[in-house]
Amino acid sequence: MLSVIVPVYNVEEYLKQCVDSILQQDYELVELILVDDGSTDQSGNICDEYARCDSRVKVIHQENQGHTAARQNGFHRSCGEYVIFIDSDDWIDEGMFLLMMEKAVKENADIVQCNYRSVRNGIHRDEVPFFREGIYDKKALEIEIYPRMIYAGGYYRFGIAPNMWNKIFKRSLVEKFLPNIEKRVKSGEDGLLTFACFLEAERVYILNSCFYNYRSREVSMCRITDDKRLVENHLLFQCYQRNFMQYSFLQDQIRHYVVYQTLQAVAELLETRSLWKIKKEYTFLISDSIERDSIKKIKLAEIHGKKNKLILIGLKI
Repeated sequence: MLSVIVPVYNVEEYLKQCVDSILQQDYELVELILVDDGSTDQSGNICDEYARCDSRVKVIHQENQGHTAARQNGFHRSCGEYVIFIDSDDWIDEGMFLLMMEKAVKENADIVQCNYRSVRNGIHRDEVPFFREGIYDKKALEIEIYPRMIYAGGYYRFGIAPNMWNKIFKRSLVEKFLPNIEKRVKSGEDGLLTFACFLEAERVYILNSCFYNYRSREVSMCRITDDKRLVENHLLFQCYQRNFMQYSFLQDQIRHYVVYQTLQAVAELLETRSLWKIKKEYTFLISDSIERDSIKKIKLAEIHGKKNKLILIGLKI
């Protein structure tokens, strides 16, 4: 069975499209767990209506605790051998579950990943696959995937997108890592599970068929305001450091990721304050931290864009 876990928070405009796309899949061995994370609109009522009409649907209502807690509570209620987490403002194409589960069973895969498209203002853009389609055993993962998993060059490209929503995970993997993700992490937490599962996996199937529709919008469940983003990033980076820095092949990749995210956050903050004020407010940028270490070790030539280079120079100084 496949357990589909959907955290729900104030998405009444999009929720029916998401749920319908799941329940209309031609793979029948599905349970759908909707976790209403303290919605203040009609989302909770919509969840209950689906549960009344379809025995495959279970609903959890909880006080607002955030994405991670919603996923953890939904997983605790689930019973499928495989698990997928889908965002409630997105939707999936027909045939996604059937093909992905066929690959999971036939190839005895711990993870199956499909491709996805970004949808913004009615414009659909398919992500360009980075890795070849097919099965990767442990040796292939070590040679091909891990060296380019978090940073695959450019500014910025993941080899494996950190998102949970285009991946089916074997239950045993999720069980090992999801409970340990800090609920305080409000942004970027997907990678803490995804990358941990990839490192633990013995067999992964990469499917380049594009099934998942990621709705990119101005206000989302995980959006962090600019003045909190550096602090949220700092907490996330500490988790990356604690969980992944022991892998020597990931150290440089994580440093690139840290610098990329830090430059993005600082660039936004510079629209309202000076670099000097940012330095005084966010002392971890100049103290002994993963940000400071990464900024020191990343070379200017590795960063693209004049603005980004100037910000990096300022942070280095």
